[in-house]
Amino acid sequence: MDSYKGLTMRTAPGLHESAAAVVQRLRPPPASVVDLGAGEGALTLRLREAGYACEAVEREPGRFAVEGVPCHGLDLNGDFAGAMGRTFDVVTAVEIIEHLENPRHFLRQCVRLLAPGGLLLVTTPNIEDVYSRVRFLLRGRFSFFYEEHYRDMGHLTPLASWQLRQIFAELGLRQECHTYNRPFHRLFVPRNASELTKLAVGLLAWPLTLGVRGGQVHVFALRAGH
Repeated sequence: MDSYKGLTMRTAPGLHESAAAVVQRLRPPPASVVDLGAGEGALTLRLREAGYACEAVEREPGRFAVEGVPCHGLDLNGDFAGAMGRTFDVVTAVEIIEHLENPRHFLRQCVRLLAPGGLLLVTTPNIEDVYSRVRFLLRGRFSFFYEEHYRDMGHLTPLASWQLRQIFAELGLRQECHTYNRPFHRLFVPRNASELTKLAVGLLAWPLTLGVRGGQVHVFALRAGH
């Protein structure tokens, strides 16, 4: 498992880098940030080093290991926004929403935490990428949502991009950016394969490449309308 300056990153490769880059581009420091589900604090530390005034929320605050940053022990399934007692310029929720019982309730709480014009960053596995579609075709399960992911990682709720966009719109959030932790990689076909083989693979794969492809994990940046 990857780490940042000794702090474990329980995320897909490159996700913290992508998330931090989006935040810095759309809401440069100085600004206040709350990192929801911060874990040991790898992303929190990265943002603090970039010049943000950070706080964190972690259900098990004893895990959080960034000195000098307040960490609130709150359950993100509950009404955590009221317990915070303030708003922030940036709210980050990296690899959190798929772990929660009620994604809509969680996003409503995130909106309550946003200052006027604030930025919400949400990431979640992309169940619509080509590899996830192939897995669903063969095994009836999306990537990152097998039984072992439910049991060992707490992945409860797969969300399609259209569902997320619908919820964002209902909550008055305007999409500023949609990217991924890493770009889509084409299905591998050996260079020395015959033209007939390449054509056959292309025809078989074509239905799976329609619509959303992107990368392994969605990175959405939303602007508060209030």
